[in-house]
Amino acid sequence: PVPWPLAALCRRDGPFYTGWLLTRRIAEALPLADRIDDRHDDSDLWLTVGATIRLFHEYGLVHADLNARNILVGAADDIHLIDLDRARLRAGDTRAFQANLRRLRRSLEKLWPAPLSDRLEACWTALRRGYEQGPLR
Repeated sequence: PVPWPLAALCRRDGPFYTGWLLTRRIAEALPLADRIDDRHDDSDLWLTVGATIRLFHEYGLVHADLNARNILVGAADDIHLIDLDRARLRAGDTRAFQANLRRLRRSLEKLWPAPLSDRLEACWTALRRGYEQGPLR
């Protein structure tokens, strides 16, 4: 699940290029980073995040910068990954997939308020459970 592409432009300059991608807006979507709080139990959300990441990994996709700001949560808690410009296909590369998850964990640790660190563990456990159970098809 990624935002629907509407238009793309690529401009070459010798061996370099600059690219732009216009995607459809996801209604009421917020970065996962903005959902880090202690207001409600959202273990289902974290299960879905884990299952979504697993779906990308099952297709062999490794996100170059998987962090809490590159995961969007839609109004119905639907998950979308963004910023895939440097993503790579590495089918079956479990080391790369685990490194991807570690990168996300570091991102969450930087954003999570210290007084709520026990909640980070609960959410991370739910994410890992969703990842282990696999994608919701």
